[in-house]
Amino acid sequence: MCFPLQELAKQAAAQAQKLQQVEEGLWLSLDLERQIQEVADLREAFEKLKAEHKKQVDPLQARVDALGKDKSVLEEGSSKLQEKNMNLMKERRGNSLAFSFFSWP
Repeated sequence: MCFPLQELAKQAAAQAQKLQQVEEGLWLSLDLERQIQEVADLREAFEKLKAEHKKQVDPLQARVDALGKDKSVLEEGSSKLQEKNMNLMKERRGNSLAFSFFSWP
């Protein structure tokens, strides 16, 4: 009679060990689910931040682009004015030489 009790004890111990392994697996699954949810929450928060950032950056980028165009126009105008100034200075030099030549006593 002892033999069947020992066999039952072994079976009970084996089942207890299996149940413990299943319990550990369930805890791991629950932890994994929690981690997956955290990752999903972080992704959602990241996407919201990215959208807010885009709302702030887009107008600034448009302003930078517009200022770049304005700068090009101003640089072109400045170049033309410098060229015109150089031509006027050359013309004045020529006129002043001619004036001093004709006004020689």
